[in-house]
Amino acid sequence: MESSFTMMGSENPSTTVILDGVGYKNEMQFNSTSIVQCYTDKGGWTINPMTGAAGATPMPDDVYNAGKSQIYVSDPLYDYAAKGSTVELLGKEGSAYKVKLTSKEKVDSIFVIDSATFLITSASTKGKIQDQEVNITSKLSDYRKTELGYTVPYAVDLDIGGQFAITIAVKKVELNKTIDPAVFVMPK
Repeated sequence: MESSFTMMGSENPSTTVILDGVGYKNEMQFNSTSIVQCYTDKGGWTINPMTGAAGATPMPDDVYNAGKSQIYVSDPLYDYAAKGSTVELLGKEGSAYKVKLTSKEKVDSIFVIDSATFLITSASTKGKIQDQEVNITSKLSDYRKTELGYTVPYAVDLDIGGQFAITIAVKKVELNKTIDPAVFVMPK
């Protein structure tokens, strides 16, 4: 997937590769700096020179557990029980359903699902910024069907604890491409 993300008034390119159930890797450019996040079915690593880490470093367990569901092409609600998660209907928010998913690692996420389309309109979870717990909320919109019938949000607005706002615009989605699993291996 090719995207652009806008943060602090600057538009930047981003590329995401997912091999379903095996790995997720996102590479983005920000102020001439390459930032990489990678999750696999076994662990995660990151490269972020803006935090003083110019080389690849393993992710802390809590960061890995909060984001590892990204290794799946589908959202975390799909086949949730087989992944060891539980779901609880919290009620309605307007005409939308509000659902709480608890992963097997005890990470809670709240999803708001449109009752007419059954598409996720927002997802919220806890995350960390500089060792402080924050709420991370994603608002998803502009859903489009791919040539294989998958429905993908082409617009995502992220609110990271009220400290950062990121707007993501998906430019291109390609499915069933050959991906070498070696792209998910942490560089030495």
